[in-house]
Amino acid sequence: MATKWTKAGSVGPISAVGRTEGRAPIERAAHPTPNGTSALRRKGFGAVSQSPGVLQGGQDAFAEQMAQLGPWNVHYVVLGTTFLTPEVASGYGIARGRDRALMNISVLDSAGSPVQVDISGTMINLLSQREPLSFREVREGPAIYYLAEFKYTDRDVLRFVVTLIPPDGTPQQLTFQQKMYWDDQ
Repeated sequence: MATKWTKAGSVGPISAVGRTEGRAPIERAAHPTPNGTSALRRKGFGAVSQSPGVLQGGQDAFAEQMAQLGPWNVHYVVLGTTFLTPEVASGYGIARGRDRALMNISVLDSAGSPVQVDISGTMINLLSQREPLSFREVREGPAIYYLAEFKYTDRDVLRFVVTLIPPDGTPQQLTFQQKMYWDDQ
């Protein structure tokens, strides 16, 4: 069962089409708040948390992807670019394709304000093949986030190692893994 996702503002690459596989419909829309944040919301459940330019989910839509690294809250998401509408992908210069994905990272301080960081990363597949991630900074109003595009194969389990250097100069490392699927809609 497919559900349409719409953009309700200009706070990050968030318009998309996704599947809910028998669950309640998901609404992926930017709901800007006074401090310029947005949230992914499940109809009937509300938002779990808010972060600039980051897709996040309600209770059983997606687990919140946030890591506390020192005093910094790092919000992150990886999704196939076919989940972006052609208009949104074009607006951000993102190539859409079933074998292409987008990583979106934002860093907030303890007050919830966006933080500019130096960022680099590597993607590692199950064969231990490494590919550097090239991030670009995006600013929209007060929001700051970092986008990296990469290619992947269907059902590949990818490990990500991302190094962030926040304003205090102390390098922080975010590591996580995610299984990727091609979206053959």
